[in-house]
Amino acid sequence: MQPFIRIPEGDPSTSSRLVAGEAPNGKRIVSVVFGMSFDVARDGKCSATGYEIAEDYVFAKVRTTAKHTKPSILLRDTDLYAWRNFTDVVVQGVARSDKPVRELEVELSVERAKLARKLHVTGDRYVDRAGGRLVASEPEPFTEMVLGYENAYGGTDEEAEDHQGSRALLDFFTKSLDKEENEELSIYSYPRNPAGKGYLVHEVGAVGTPLPNLEFEGDRLRLSELVKSQEHWGERPYPACFDWFSHAWFPRSGYLDDFPATHDGKLPLAERALGLFESDYESKPPIERAKHGYANGAHPYLARERLEGREKIRVTRTSIDGRDFVAELPGLEPSVSLKLVGEGKVKLPGSLDLVLLDTEAETLTLVYRATHFRAAEHLPYDWIEKTEYRVDW
Repeated sequence: MQPFIRIPEGDPSTSSRLVAGEAPNGKRIVSVVFGMSFDVARDGKCSATGYEIAEDYVFAKVRTTAKHTKPSILLRDTDLYAWRNFTDVVVQGVARSDKPVRELEVELSVERAKLARKLHVTGDRYVDRAGGRLVASEPEPFTEMVLGYENAYGGTDEEAEDHQGSRALLDFFTKSLDKEENEELSIYSYPRNPAGKGYLVHEVGAVGTPLPNLEFEGDRLRLSELVKSQEHWGERPYPACFDWFSHAWFPRSGYLDDFPATHDGKLPLAERALGLFESDYESKPPIERAKHGYANGAHPYLARERLEGREKIRVTRTSIDGRDFVAELPGLEPSVSLKLVGEGKVKLPGSLDLVLLDTEAETLTLVYRATHFRAAEHLPYDWIEKTEYRVDW
């Protein structure tokens, strides 16, 4: 254990949870989910502060100029997943410059892991028309930019909805859903991020449309491809962000439901390239598709491998004074002693399921999972009360 880690006396995870489920191989499991939060010093060293399990999802409505569609973004996913395929890496924060700029770059890198992403950050701009063609306005200068999905590519083309949509269908949804649910998205929303900017399926409302502030290097929006039909949504830029990815957005939604219609009836190439779904995904009904990918709540680009917990993470230009934010993961090797009803005691290693950085609060949260492949197919109704376990740090 590194010397700068001071674990509070006793079990530092002030709460932990038992979760029953199924592994990808179909075997029944019981997992102990537990975590630890840390204060992060300027040099990246961490001091443990204890932890409270996140039992519930936390959402918030985005600020948007849209008239009808006001989606929610996921502020915090639950910890209570019995299995995650990969370690989620999630970063919440603000990009900063010490003087007004029109553009800057933010890079997230994870040493000892093949994980790095670069965000191109641009000041506020919108679609204009000049010389008979659509152009982008000059970016507004900025000193701070929230690294959230409301500033990434996406959104809802409400002008196209008014122009092309069926009034009868719109009235049906308005009357059959409650107000908040009806605001979340429409068939004219970008399936990967209904909360963002720049998504257009018809030129009727193009002029004045806000353009994304956050874009991934090599996947920036080209004005020549600004307007595309709904069925070509899969060819649009991926929303550029490091924050939580909402359950209702594709590809996460694709593990529990069908995928939005595409021009060729196939999954988009981006999700294929990431290997997010099995090769015969389209031919299977939703109930038969692999579901475990749903539990990974990080951006699809940031849930790619399993971290060891001793990596160094750097997010440039995101400290509250504009420095690079650096966190050295403490290299803990927690384990769990577990005794299920009718079974002997076992010792299980902790597997790192979540790395959550809040660069504004200067905190790091690590969530671990210790998984036991249980012998019994069924657990008694009071199995949680009768299960004995201890987290050892």
